Amino acid sequence: MLTEVEICNEALTSLGENMIIALTDETKAARLCNLKYANKRNYLLRKYTWNFATKRAALTAETGSTPEFEFDYEFTLPTDYIQLIEFYPNTISYAIENGMILCNEETLDIKYTYEVTDVARMDDSFAETLAALLARELAVPLSDSVNLSRQMDELFEVKISEARFAGSIESDLESIEAADWVKSRY
Repeated sequence: MLTEVEICNEALTSLGENMIIALTDETKAARLCNLKYANKRNYLLRKYTWNFATKRAALTAETGSTPEFEFDYEFTLPTDYIQLIEFYPNTISYAIENGMILCNEETLDIKYTYEVTDVARMDDSFAETLAALLARELAVPLSDSVNLSRQMDELFEVKISEARFAGSIESDLESIEAADWVKSRY
C-alpha cells in the first residue's frame, strides 16, 4: 500500500536526493516534505476534478441564521470540503462565503471534491502527479537548481495531462444536443 513517505520519496528520487524513512526525519528533505505535503496535496485536489475525491452531500439550511441580504438561506460546507463541483438543482444563484453556501433553496444537494488524506484512497495517477508537483516545489530548496526546477515543472505538466486524460474517460460527458448547438449560434 502506498504511503505519504513513498510519494515524497518518488519526488526526492526524481531530484537525485536520498530517500527518507519518515516525514519526521531530521533531514532537510524530510522537513521540507513534511512542510509541503498536505498543502500541495490539497492544491492538486483543487486544481482538477478527481473522480476518487468526489463526494455528494444533501445539505439542510441552517436554522435561525439567514444572510443579511440577497439570499434567503445559508448552508455550512462539509468539514472535508475542498471545492464545489456541482449543485442540484444546477440552475440556482449562489455564493460561497466564509465557509457557507448562500442561496434561495431550503435544501441543497452538492457534489464536491473532498480532502483525501488516506493515501490508500488516492488514484495512482494522482499520487504520481503529486510526487511530480512535490519534486517541482522541492527542486530549488534542495538543489539550488533553477534548471532542475524547470525539468520538474515539465514532468508535472506531463503527469497532470496524463491524469486528466485517465480521469476523463471514467466519467460520462454531458451530451450536447444538436438543437442546443444550433441555438448557441444565435
